[in-house]
Amino acid sequence: MKELTGVIEADGFFNPKSIKQARERITISIARRQGQPQFRQSLLEAYNYRCAITGCDAQEALEAVHIIPYSETENNHPSNGLLLRADIHKLFDLNLITINPETMQVRFAPSLQCTSYGEMDGKYLQVPKISSYLPKKDALKWRCDQCEWFVEYK
Repeated sequence: MKELTGVIEADGFFNPKSIKQARERITISIARRQGQPQFRQSLLEAYNYRCAITGCDAQEALEAVHIIPYSETENNHPSNGLLLRADIHKLFDLNLITINPETMQVRFAPSLQCTSYGEMDGKYLQVPKISSYLPKKDALKWRCDQCEWFVEYK
């Protein structure tokens, strides 16, 4: 048992010194997620329960995405959001997908062009049925600015 305890402590599974840090992280996480269920529901309804890029209608695979991260703006308005399939969300957060704010054309990073994702490059974003929920151009521009590879709009 002593040996197992030593392994657990050595691997950092339990470290009483980090309890305060863990509590702080949990508090921050909870604060960030307040309003998230309403944000997601608004986007599900606005995008007719379909991914704005792929058209996927598997609700379990759809995620509410902030164009400008919530940590930057604390903005849960649907005009700062998109409804995306989980894998597309991940690529969006990694700045491997962006949307031209003028044309609403979806662009994929060069590194994805020779993959199955490249087939979606140049598609037009499916816009929400509620006009006040249209993605804000300045938010999309901010996202474009994060994508060093995207030069069409700069």
